[in-house]
Amino acid sequence: MAIDAYVLIDCSGDPEEILQGVRAVEGVQAAHALFGDLDAIAVVQAESLVVLDRVIAGINEVEGVEYTDTRIARPC
Repeated sequence: MAIDAYVLIDCSGDPEEILQGVRAVEGVQAAHALFGDLDAIAVVQAESLVVLDRVIAGINEVEGVEYTDTRIARPC
């Protein structure tokens, strides 16, 4: 079963430019700029926690990404 997660992102720089890099990370389904304390959110889908960890690491490697906070969705 796939794991769905939401990665909140704090950026330094133009969020739209940074989101281009975030969207290029394999496993990122979508990424959007936000209003508020954090600058962006990425929607991630991964086959396992190991793969999810790799996707998050890839997001953190994007130039301009300063901080991420991940929320894993739980089935209801």
